[in-house]
Amino acid sequence: MFLERFIGKQLGHPSGIMSGLVAVFMNRNTAYMNKMTVQLLGITQTDRALDIGFGGGVGVVEMTKLAQDGLVSRD
Repeated sequence: MFLERFIGKQLGHPSGIMSGLVAVFMNRNTAYMNKMTVQLLGITQTDRALDIGFGGGVGVVEMTKLAQDGLVSRD
């Protein structure tokens, strides 16, 4: 029970000594899904986009590549 609670807390809000490891794990496991999601958005060169809950920033990087003359922000 303790382990499940600990892992759940770390996945919800990484903190402490394990936060770096948890962040790397989460970013690696969600990078492909984030890239595919950005592709499905159909962002064009002049679009404006906002990434909320950007995590490791994979979505922001992908949107920036597509909206070169637009605006990409994160919140």
